Amino acid sequence: MPRSQQPLDGNDPVVRFARRLRGARERAGLTLRQLAAAAGYARSTLSLAESGSRLPGWAVTEAYVRACGQRDLSRWRGWWEAADEAGPAPQHSPVPSGPQLLPADVRGLVGRAGALRALDTAAPVVTVSGPAGVGKTALAVHWAHRRGERFPDGRLYVNLRGFSGGEPMPPDEALRILLDALGAPPRQQQASLDALASSYRGLVAGKRLVVVLDNARDAAQVRPLLPGTDTVRTLVTSRNQLTGLSVTDGAQPLALTALSDADGRALLAARLTGAELPPDPPSGGPAGGASFGVRPAGGASFGVRPAGDASFGVRPAGGASFAGRLTGADAEAVDTIVRRCAGLPLALSIVAARARQTGHPLAGLASELAEGDHVLEPLTAGDAATDLRTVFSWSYAGLGRAAAKLFRMLSLCAGPDVPEAAAAALAGTDLTRCRRELAELVDASLLETPAPRRYVLHDLLRAYAKGLVCENEDEETRRAAVSRMLDHWLATALAADRLLRPERDPMPLARLGPEISPFADRDEATAWLDAELRSLLAAVEQAAAEGYDAHAFQLVWALNSYLRRRGHWPEWARSWQLARAAAQRLGHPAAQGLALRGLAHMSSVNGRPQEALAALREAAELYRRAGDLTGEAQTCLQLCTIDSEYGDPEVALDHARRAEKLFEAAGHRRGAASAMNFAGWILAQLGRHREAAELCARSVELHHTLGAQHEEALALDSLGHALSHLGEHEEAIACCRRSAALHRELGNRVQEAGALDSLGDAHAAAGAADEAHRAWRAAYDTLRELEHPQADMVKAKLSHHDPPAAIGPL
Repeated sequence: MPRSQQPLDGNDPVVRFARRLRGARERAGLTLRQLAAAAGYARSTLSLAESGSRLPGWAVTEAYVRACGQRDLSRWRGWWEAADEAGPAPQHSPVPSGPQLLPADVRGLVGRAGALRALDTAAPVVTVSGPAGVGKTALAVHWAHRRGERFPDGRLYVNLRGFSGGEPMPPDEALRILLDALGAPPRQQQASLDALASSYRGLVAGKRLVVVLDNARDAAQVRPLLPGTDTVRTLVTSRNQLTGLSVTDGAQPLALTALSDADGRALLAARLTGAELPPDPPSGGPAGGASFGVRPAGGASFGVRPAGDASFGVRPAGGASFAGRLTGADAEAVDTIVRRCAGLPLALSIVAARARQTGHPLAGLASELAEGDHVLEPLTAGDAATDLRTVFSWSYAGLGRAAAKLFRMLSLCAGPDVPEAAAAALAGTDLTRCRRELAELVDASLLETPAPRRYVLHDLLRAYAKGLVCENEDEETRRAAVSRMLDHWLATALAADRLLRPERDPMPLARLGPEISPFADRDEATAWLDAELRSLLAAVEQAAAEGYDAHAFQLVWALNSYLRRRGHWPEWARSWQLARAAAQRLGHPAAQGLALRGLAHMSSVNGRPQEALAALREAAELYRRAGDLTGEAQTCLQLCTIDSEYGDPEVALDHARRAEKLFEAAGHRRGAASAMNFAGWILAQLGRHREAAELCARSVELHHTLGAQHEEALALDSLGHALSHLGEHEEAIACCRRSAALHRELGNRVQEAGALDSLGDAHAAAGAADEAHRAWRAAYDTLRELEHPQADMVKAKLSHHDPPAAIGPL
């Protein structure tokens, strides 16, 4: 009986949606005739949309609700997608006449609206791929049930056992199952593989069937099972990408990814409470958690879920303790569970089942999942198909020896993702070979590729791989692998730093690893540091935590200039804390002194001068004991800065002059020139502007001769300040502009902002209020973006001057 002639069920999502439409029209006070005129559709079309006998298309829905004066289209889109995703209620579906081999349907599928819509218009053959646990089988089976009316001649299903712990099903056995379901005589089922495939194609020709080939191992297993007719829809699920089917057989790839946090929470709440999912569930983004034709981009797209399990999405029975709604106290535990389960439906379903069966508080389960490498322990429901460690092992067992070793080694990297060069270093192999092994892991859905040549091992797979590496590699092998990876990060970071600060003093520790030159220029080096910052900081943390102290200190040293120039203050402070602890463990006085100076700078910037002075006095004593004249001189310059800002300028001047003498004794010309600049700045503070200008001009000239652009820019700023007080405004403005331009060229955003602040002062002294305001505003915007404490000081200047008309409010 057609749906339009059946009694309508008020719980049917399509019926509920139709009632929403009719309610919107009635509230708007419109007749169907008026609505049709406003919406541009026939009355019969709009009447059918209100009837609940079928779901209108989105174009009709959008025109309908707009004509009713509705403005929140996103809410209506959510309701429409929920109705579309749920499909017609089971009692409304016609009874098919052909063979029915599908497993039970999955009710309340979450976060797959986009994938279901994609399947509606896909090619005759679709490969649904993704890691174990992400819901490939659930999606394929649900879609086949949902669109059953399209396939009156039958809905077939075969589990090809590609990843089930045993041998994959041979293609001839799968063909015999299909032929038997289609009623082929026994003699037809005893032929060769080619004859079986021919019989199958002959039987299905012209028929309207859907065939789910679940849990496929590879393209060779699937190819004989393809029907070769457009009237049969074939859905192939696999942990492998089955690229060969796309290349030679026109299959359309659909890559499933993990659920978003919002969808994960919705799924977990539904499993725990037994409640129906809301009428407008989160959609997981425009793609609904899937990527059609290409691998998904984005860091959170790690997926795992075993093929061959169509039961995901069925709420576990029992557990009356979670009846009704979750309490507010459960919210934090739910967030932890969703995060630690990496958005995997299988993992979330296992946790929910355990909670309902045992009645244990969610906080306790969340605590179990938060126990680092032991996260897999709670994620088992008592059988192989729902034990994540076993499920993962089926994918791991199919790897070649080299790829399996790389998979294990990747768990030793603590970073958010792994670029291919770091992966090659971990494995101790060359890039060409490593790329082949990485491709094998991606094809097996054991790695994700959020960006070209970058790879992600999500937390659950990392925990599994960590267990494997501890079982298969001894501690010496593991530490050697980590050391190679840290050598890679250090060598590349040092190469980048050489381009950022070519005039920089040597590192206090003897460098580790090789010397390389991978960058063409400063811009390329800075771009690499921008891209790899999170990984580099993770490498520092890992080196410090696991006893690679020399690596930890040298990485911090290599990142120092970049972090300061980019204004990454919290990361900069944390790095020097780790570097100081590493230097103490190494017992290296000069390294300890340098770390103390880094921490003192941070304390000074944050307005804690006494803390900074204590650190600098300790550093000076360490340098004196080590006989390090250069280190002691640099410490004097920092003492000069603090005394000039918080103490006595005369004392600050003494520090600058002592620093100059120490630098001269050490034969350090650039350091002596810097000390001149410091002294000139203090002289200007003391009102001795002519002396200051002469000293700063000498400093600028010396730095320019030495090619020390960073220090030259600082001295130009000081010179501009002194000249401004002497009334030489044009020269002062020119010096400040040159300083800002040099800092900009070097990528030093903080110092560029400082030079712009000085430029504003110079313009103000010259009576050019508009130009002063523009310079201060540019300085303030940068400092505010970098969350620098001195932003408030510049803001105060802006507040006391009227802005020009072209500049908006703060």
